[in-house]
Amino acid sequence: MGSLSFFKIPGEFHRAPDPHPWKDLDHEVPVVDISSLEDTDSREGALQALRDACESWGFFQLLGHGIPRELSDKMMEVAYKFFDLPAQDKLVYCSDNVLDDVGFATNFEVSKSRRPSATWQEFFFQMCSPPCDPSKLPENPARYLNVSTSYGAEVTALARRLLELFSESLGLEASELAGRFEGELMSMRLNHYPPCPEPQLTIGIQPHSDINAFTILQQDVEGLQVLHDGAWVTLKPLPGALVVNVGDQLQILSNDKFKSVEHRGVVNGERARVSIACFYSPGLGARIGPIPGLVNEECPAKYKESLYGEYAKASLSMELNRKSALSTLKVDDQKPELPSTLFNLWNKHW
Repeated sequence: MGSLSFFKIPGEFHRAPDPHPWKDLDHEVPVVDISSLEDTDSREGALQALRDACESWGFFQLLGHGIPRELSDKMMEVAYKFFDLPAQDKLVYCSDNVLDDVGFATNFEVSKSRRPSATWQEFFFQMCSPPCDPSKLPENPARYLNVSTSYGAEVTALARRLLELFSESLGLEASELAGRFEGELMSMRLNHYPPCPEPQLTIGIQPHSDINAFTILQQDVEGLQVLHDGAWVTLKPLPGALVVNVGDQLQILSNDKFKSVEHRGVVNGERARVSIACFYSPGLGARIGPIPGLVNEECPAKYKESLYGEYAKASLSMELNRKSALSTLKVDDQKPELPSTLFNLWNKHW
């Protein structure tokens, strides 16, 4: 890739140092196994582990998720093969329309008008629910269409299953959250972070929280970091596991019981990193607010109800900036004015 043939990174990729320290706490990151939910004791243990993880970390490693390892490996393989294509073969998928169901974006082509403070990444995205037009998907790699659509369907089914488990872990009926997700949306984003000659000067994706309900991530090279107790903690890949994190909508629905936490992606100088992030959210017309069963005198509603589509529009009009959109819905807080200009979606998320 000729555009990456340099020994020092261009100035627009430079980032100011982050004030938070790094801590080696990967051994403390919660691991939740949902492989034996039919057994009553195992189910209760898994639900408690799920609740503890969502309350204390907002992130966990998920085992027993049911997605075949072979399919996950194939998805990662076709993702790497796509990003290995010549630049001109990927640029045909470029899109500046946030409503497109398929698209590609890169910060490594000068012709694509890099923004100031560009991040060290490129990515491809597609809708999984509702499914995108398959004719828009890449023909190269040859297996991309079949593998990506199969993987997207499996992850969407897993998200629906997790939604029920989140509901039960909050002490609600299993169907409570699902009833608020009519018109569900699932998008998949393949992120590529090439080796960087000066990784200490830049970042793959800046600190942010996810605006959706929750995210399911596959990774094979470390680089994902979570802000926990004031320090960045690297979530190292765990064989066979997927990373799940709480998003803003689940924090709102749970009335702050579950935490949507800041996270970021760092880069390295040795090898490329690919992550496959799947974002699950309610339909744009869904009204999202604290679930009545989680509101009482001791724990009043922490957020105003809003349309998810309006929240998403407001969030995308802001720079990734420490949960600023979530703060606009806080009850009895000083709320910043919602901006009206739609911000470019392409630098949201990993």
